Amino acid sequence: MVSRRITPHRLAPRRKNQSGFSLMDGLVATSVVAILAGIAATSAGDSRARQQLLGAAGEFESHIHHARAMATATNAVVRISFEALQEGACYVLHTGSSTDCTCSASGSVQCTPNVTPLRVVSFDANSGLRVASNVKSMAIDPVRGTVSPAGTVRFAAPNGAAVHQVVNVMGRVRSCSPTPGMAGVLPC
Repeated sequence: MVSRRITPHRLAPRRKNQSGFSLMDGLVATSVVAILAGIAATSAGDSRARQQLLGAAGEFESHIHHARAMATATNAVVRISFEALQEGACYVLHTGSSTDCTCSASGSVQCTPNVTPLRVVSFDANSGLRVASNVKSMAIDPVRGTVSPAGTVRFAAPNGAAVHQVVNVMGRVRSCSPTPGMAGVLPC
């Protein structure tokens, strides 16, 4: 029995060598690049919003610690007062009563005489961050360092991500997020 070896060139007709690429190759490559660019742009925007959100929440926490230190150092009540405005929001650390200082989203503050503004933080409507508090003002006792009333300050980004800063009576701040999957922040 004689076996014959079948070679591929006998089965298929010869094709000319192609050089370059077809229109279909170009469309597939362009589609893949467009999809990857869209994913990267969305991811970068979400990452920026997340970092802005975490930064604002962290800054608020440090302001609580600063207010407690200032109350102890000056032996005077220090307050954190919140303003929700049409053009944004702000909060101000100050001495005096809860109605002695008001702030604006542009960063300006108006206080009655003999009242010292210590810090002003403003969020204009163009920043994208929304800030809301369930209390109008928090007072820090200079002797005990306690905060009255306890409250929650909510920071929210345009993409729906949010961080809540929960301030308890002892002046401790706990961060949590109602947004599922917010890495680095405990769920509320």
